Amino acid sequence: MKKLLIFFTVILLFIRKFILYILIFIVIFYTYLFIVYSIRSGKFSEEKDIDKFIEKYKDESFSEFENMHIFCRSKTLLLFENDVYIIGDINNTVSWSVKYNFWKKEILSINYHPYKKAKLDSIYLTDEEIKKIILRFIDYGFYSLTVEDKNVYINHIENRSYLRLNDTIRKDTMIYMHYKDNWYINKNFNF
Repeated sequence: MKKLLIFFTVILLFIRKFILYILIFIVIFYTYLFIVYSIRSGKFSEEKDIDKFIEKYKDESFSEFENMHIFCRSKTLLLFENDVYIIGDINNTVSWSVKYNFWKKEILSINYHPYKKAKLDSIYLTDEEIKKIILRFIDYGFYSLTVEDKNVYINHIENRSYLRLNDTIRKDTMIYMHYKDNWYINKNFNF
């Protein structure tokens, strides 16, 4: 009986220690995720104010992105995964997928994807031009950016997108409402 009691005591101590190690692992894991997420999303954590955002980008030309649409298809928080960005022309005739390693700060691959009915006048970019465009886009920290006839569509946080029109003021649309000057925000914007 005494041996059985000692056996169960040892088992209980082992289970207690095992649970403690699991809790420590969980705390470390979630702390790691929190730190990585803070690093990755830190560009806009201080810029939640719409006016600050507009002030920051009101004079930005975005000319290097003219007639292009760029978006982040996947962003990862893990060390062994890569971000994927898509660059395309606004006519949807050609696109490139770009794999980027956030931790090494380098572009790993660029893949060209012409569509079946690609027009001859669609844009074509060299690998060097794509690298410059992607690195510039990453510097902005946006999720997507479209520039068409100097009109700029910016999405930098989920449900927070902006439209800056080129010198003209429109009435509210189905998606955007006028904010001030030539700036619009999406109607689903959470204030």
